[in-house]
Amino acid sequence: MINSSNTTSLGGNNYRHHHVVLGNGMSQRALKLFIQQELLKSKLMQQRVMNYHTCSIQNNEEKKKSYKKRKGSEDDEEVFFRTRKTYIEFELKAPMSARELAQKLDISPHEIIKHLPKGYTMEDVISIDTIENMCLEHLKSIPIRTKPKILSESDLKLLAKLEDNSPPSASEMKKSEKEYAKLFKPKAPVVTIMGHVDHGKTTLLDKLRNTNLVDKEFGGITQHIGAFQVKLESVAKPITFIDTPGHEAFTSMRSCGAQVTDIIVLVVAADDGVMPQTREVIKHAREANVPMIVAINKIDKPNADVEMVERHLMNEGIVSEEKGGDTQFIPISALKGKGLKDLIEAIGLQAEMLELKAMVDNVPMQGTVIECKVLHGFGISATCIVRRGALKVGKWVVSGLAYGKVKSLRDPNLKEVKVANPADPVEIVGFNSMPKAGDKVIEVDSEETAKRIAEDKKAKKFEEKMIEMEKRASLTEGVEGEKAQEEKVEEEKKYILPIILKTDVVGTIDAFSEIISSFPTEIAQIQIIKQTVGPVSTADIQLAKVVEGTQIIAMNAKVAPNISIDAKSNNINIAQFKVIYHLIDYLKLELTKLIPPVYEDVVIGEAICKEPFTFQDKSSSGKKSLINIAGCAVTKGSILAKVEKGDFYRVIRDGATSLEKTAINSLFHFKDQVKEVKKGSDCGISLDHYKDIQSGDVIQLISKKEKLMTFEELVQESEKRKFRFAKKKY
Repeated sequence: MINSSNTTSLGGNNYRHHHVVLGNGMSQRALKLFIQQELLKSKLMQQRVMNYHTCSIQNNEEKKKSYKKRKGSEDDEEVFFRTRKTYIEFELKAPMSARELAQKLDISPHEIIKHLPKGYTMEDVISIDTIENMCLEHLKSIPIRTKPKILSESDLKLLAKLEDNSPPSASEMKKSEKEYAKLFKPKAPVVTIMGHVDHGKTTLLDKLRNTNLVDKEFGGITQHIGAFQVKLESVAKPITFIDTPGHEAFTSMRSCGAQVTDIIVLVVAADDGVMPQTREVIKHAREANVPMIVAINKIDKPNADVEMVERHLMNEGIVSEEKGGDTQFIPISALKGKGLKDLIEAIGLQAEMLELKAMVDNVPMQGTVIECKVLHGFGISATCIVRRGALKVGKWVVSGLAYGKVKSLRDPNLKEVKVANPADPVEIVGFNSMPKAGDKVIEVDSEETAKRIAEDKKAKKFEEKMIEMEKRASLTEGVEGEKAQEEKVEEEKKYILPIILKTDVVGTIDAFSEIISSFPTEIAQIQIIKQTVGPVSTADIQLAKVVEGTQIIAMNAKVAPNISIDAKSNNINIAQFKVIYHLIDYLKLELTKLIPPVYEDVVIGEAICKEPFTFQDKSSSGKKSLINIAGCAVTKGSILAKVEKGDFYRVIRDGATSLEKTAINSLFHFKDQVKEVKKGSDCGISLDHYKDIQSGDVIQLISKKEKLMTFEELVQESEKRKFRFAKKKY
């Protein structure tokens, strides 16, 4: 709000400007910067800042007077420049990425990037101060800094209580010990089936619930984390089972499964033993302090060796009860149904020993997201395991940066339910954005509280990103001279594969990140331009057009016919996949394609000189001449009189090249000149510049063949480059 006008002296001249009451508006520092720049540039400019909406020159007449160029005077050297007529204003609550800032200012993100320190990308977070300086100096805009809503002391205490895994104490609930104990009710166990890929986890679950999921899984492997309930005879309440992928790419999904479970069933194939993902599951179980039951599967196979599996597990610190340990080992055949009764009893016994209970009434619901996707006609759907309390339709919930009102709840059979109790797996529809697998879901009392908590978390996340980015930028700034920097850029030249990733569930995005983090980056690397859940859209095509060479990866994501046509017409590749390891193989191949091929010498014909001799040739003019001939036996391929462009002959003597890149003059078979002599035949060869013929010389026909680098070679070369850089550094 403008209070009064005043006069300021700058450089010996008087300039009139207005005082501004800041409140939650533009910061004092930003305003000072702005006024200094405009006064110094125009020398006579009047400015007016109108309560968040205008910042323009008072009137055109004054503008003309202020910027009139005085012709023919001694002050002709005074700079005359184009003025900014109006400034765009926008609200600045928190640090933001270059892409978000570009959207607010309605300009290209590249306009933002060029004013930032080297190394910034479109997704990197920019600090508030950097945004202010850049906008005022370069982008014809005024950021109006507003204070983010800070959670009150009571809100922070509430959030801490809601996110605490332990339930409220008796004193907090003002209950006696007896009354408090009655609040806890027995709950069903949550059992996670884990193990190495193709060890039979899904087959086991199929047998337990009499389904045939394994035939429905693409490539025969589980690629999503799933939850469902099964009623077993020996257990009072239905058991909630969680199926996790075994492929190495799905580490985060397995970690998430371990965090929400009461019991882990570790499936190990009797014909394969302990494998990398088996060890990973053991690690997750120990970190989460979750008891394990070992199911030694595939005992029906001829090469099954149960004792071998037990020995391998003992090496990992897992000892069976029979051998003095505390872990139940159950030999089974999921395919034949053998040993399943024993496994069910073992699960029931373990659940009984744990005495699993949870508070249901008079406590806000807390759960954990295990998967998230977009459902056609419903929107964002998050699969959640309820940990305590009761989740009901109509309640407000927060999960990570997402919040929303529960519109509907669906059980694993996609049947709508009104309430979900502890250990129940349920799909929540109603979030405003996509939660992440592993995020806690907490119930709050109102929309206002949900918004405050989500905004606070978002602000903290932005701040963390900003600090990380500024640290990274400071490390790359000014340490080396300009020449050294240019040499470094040249030496570190990389080939980039831009990717837009579309998936059906959030877990696949995490798996994709794990995949590319394991790839070498010193020579060629994948750059993720965008990654979201949902079908490929027109916006994805438009973005791919902006960034040259971008490919769209659709992992179990739908591609409508009109989108496919649009992509083809714009020469944009959409690669669709159903199985994760097919995607991995494709990415490896595409990375190697980025690197220019090398050309290597390939021997396509070879002959050994048995005896040199001379041959009298009669030219067309009738003149006779002697030609040196190598009498040879063709030992490989063919010897050709006329070769393809780029091919040539060379002579090897005593293991070393004695003549390189020569051409054939004449090729004889007996006394006849021929075009080709194949392996197993004798011939006479006359080569350019080949006078000193000796027995034992090897004449080779060489062809330059294009050779693409394999992914294994790319890894090796990346390691060499990494070593060279490390050596230079030290």
